[in-house]
Amino acid sequence: MKTNSNNIKSTALVIAKITTFMLLVLLILTPSMPLQAQGEIEEEDVWQLIAAGEREAAWNLLEDKEIATNYDLRFARALLLSWEGETDEALAELNYLRAQVPERRDIAEQLIRVLGWQGEFRQAEEVARELLAEREEASLYALLAVHSQWQDNWQQAVSYWQQAKKLAESSEEEKEYQLALETATERMKARGKLDFRLARDTGNFTGELGFNVSQWQNPGVSATLGLRGIKDVELQSWEFNIGTTISEPALPEDIRLTSRLDFRPQKARQLALRQGLGWQATASQSLGLEFTTELAGEPAISSLRTSYYHRVEPLLFTAGFTSRYDEGGLEANFSRHFHVRWLREEWQPELAINHYGGDEYLVKLSLDLLVTETPEKPFNFADTSLFIFSDDHFGIEGIIY
Repeated sequence: MKTNSNNIKSTALVIAKITTFMLLVLLILTPSMPLQAQGEIEEEDVWQLIAAGEREAAWNLLEDKEIATNYDLRFARALLLSWEGETDEALAELNYLRAQVPERRDIAEQLIRVLGWQGEFRQAEEVARELLAEREEASLYALLAVHSQWQDNWQQAVSYWQQAKKLAESSEEEKEYQLALETATERMKARGKLDFRLARDTGNFTGELGFNVSQWQNPGVSATLGLRGIKDVELQSWEFNIGTTISEPALPEDIRLTSRLDFRPQKARQLALRQGLGWQATASQSLGLEFTTELAGEPAISSLRTSYYHRVEPLLFTAGFTSRYDEGGLEANFSRHFHVRWLREEWQPELAINHYGGDEYLVKLSLDLLVTETPEKPFNFADTSLFIFSDDHFGIEGIIY
């Protein structure tokens, strides 16, 4: 009996050990398998919600999830941030992801879009050209075309749409790109532009109304013809102008040349010739030179205006000076100017200060009242500003397309 009792105890002990071991195995394996499956289901759900346009629900899933090492979900979060207008945070996330997984072209394409939304067109183009150097894609050329249109550079937009359409041949996007190409080609033709200015200066009112017609002659070269009428309490006058602009692809992408001739029969000097040179040194810095000569009438006056532009988000700084030459000789430092513009605000306020020597200053504060890009409307207002000068001079100016 004693032997049987010992055998039973030994058998029970073995069974207990086996059972304990199996329970431990189950305890180890059981939690991990459902959690992994649950994680995969949640990630799939996030993308399904994004595709369905249910962004708030997608946000709710991401908020309760640890995604530091999950680049797919971090990309989903960056997309949601950019769509919600949180472009600074979206850019930081996209730049981080691009550094971690440079092979992900979808991340780079979204980075290009967000840079375009912020007006960082040059940086967006740099990223796009890196991708195009690896492999040409119609969608990239389409992005560049849209950015060109936002800059009113229709001849460049036409070139990009042509490339996009060529690469998208026989695909669903070909018709879309063809329609965009036709629209851009139509906009590249002659366009009318009406600009106006109403101002009050030391008790007197002045009104200006100008009309310009722009004609794109070929990619990279444009010409304008304009007529302007000026009316104040003392006189009524008019001006006629003709101008040209030469840029990419006729010139390297960093260079822009402008030329304009004004005929002003009622002025003391009836002709004014302006030559401009713009050089984009880096993505955030550029240099501008404008040489002006006024002649035909009283002794000629020549001036050279030098401007340095530096963009430090969210501000654009401009500083420079003007040298002037007339019958009295050369005045190397005739005036100095400094501008600062806040780019992120809807009204984009700008402060401009001009110093003409001694205690003579001119201070101007301007606000953009309305900026719109809706070709469907019969008239488009752009760069309409309210301005105030320091010497009892204020008014409104703008452009109507």
